[in-house]
Amino acid sequence: MTKKIERPEKTKARVESLRNMFIDPDKRSPINYVDFSRARSHPENRHVQRVMLISPPATLYKGDLPRCTYPMGLGYIAAVLLENGYEVEILDCLVEDYYNTTPIADDEDFVTYGLSGSDIAKRISKFEPDIVGVSSIFSNQSDSVAEVFHAITVAAPNAYVATGGAHARYFPHNYINDFDVDAVFLSESEATFLQYLEALNGFGELGDIDSLIAQQNGDLISSKTMA
Repeated sequence: MTKKIERPEKTKARVESLRNMFIDPDKRSPINYVDFSRARSHPENRHVQRVMLISPPATLYKGDLPRCTYPMGLGYIAAVLLENGYEVEILDCLVEDYYNTTPIADDEDFVTYGLSGSDIAKRISKFEPDIVGVSSIFSNQSDSVAEVFHAITVAAPNAYVATGGAHARYFPHNYINDFDVDAVFLSESEATFLQYLEALNGFGELGDIDSLIAQQNGDLISSKTMA
């Protein structure tokens, strides 16, 4: 795997630190309908081949019942990547340690259910991913997502980091500025995640990928067209 540039220390964002929305929910974004394309790269020649997709733990009011649902979006992405010869592992942090609770340091009324940050880091380290994708659907869970980003920094500091989901769609620059995330997907990303991996492997350009904000050589590539 190609070693990435050393990153600065990442901060810990809080929900209350959110800035302006990137996409106006009251306006219709342009849409580009695309067909699924096959990977042009070959597994033996890829420097980005091992993909870990993570559904974060759940932070809830103490006493609430944590509800498990299959991370359908990650499953769709994984299916496409597997079909194209990528190695993929899904880590559902809530299901993997459902009865484990971690207190919230500055709010005793809330706890986090699921794998602890150190256990997430161990699972990441064991898989040795080239890229980690993290689901970020709900704004009230953005602190749990931040903990996953921290675990990635500890366990796989040279891996690419990507995220997507409803929260990431509206506040992508929080993740880019606060955690140096490499890519934020703004819509359904079964097709575009594969395109992103192919671009990292030398087949395609990041600027040609719809509904993506991505870092490239110090610049920020951005597309508000939904795929």
